[in-house]
Amino acid sequence: MENVKYPAACFLSVNWSRLVATILAVAVLCIWNVHSAQAGHPSWQGGGNTTEGNAGSTDTAAASGSTEKPNYVQIPAMNIPVIGDGGISQNVSLSVVIETTSVGAADDVRKNLPRLNDAYITDLYSLLNGHDAVREGVVQVAIIKRDLETISRKVVGEDKIKDVLLQVLYQKRM
Repeated sequence: MENVKYPAACFLSVNWSRLVATILAVAVLCIWNVHSAQAGHPSWQGGGNTTEGNAGSTDTAAASGSTEKPNYVQIPAMNIPVIGDGGISQNVSLSVVIETTSVGAADDVRKNLPRLNDAYITDLYSLLNGHDAVREGVVQVAIIKRDLETISRKVVGEDKIKDVLLQVLYQKRM
């Protein structure tokens, strides 16, 4: 096989910063998935009701005085476009897991998934495009988490939601 030499100019057209950012994002997701698998995290196991919980969950239950182990429901990943003056300026992707107070509450979350998805997407689209949750191009995670928790409690019931966990939040500038 003969050596093929590429002109140096072909490498200059590559957006190196975007390539490096993408590689780093993939590496972080891979590390997170490996860690989740080792810890027995419910989102790795396909979400839903887990009677085992994750590592350290019995400490949380004991500290709160509850004997029931946590239950998790994985919400399907969401992609929300952020629209700027010239069209789509960013795409925000996120993955959410809801921690419920009981097995019955987890079942109620699953029954209300279509309503939850609708409420989440409507709110996130409004937040991200109204720039309430984006400052200087950066998504404000605390604002998103607070709103998703409020929505979950309204749709499913105040006493059924223990926490809303953001598993992945990725934003890509267009």
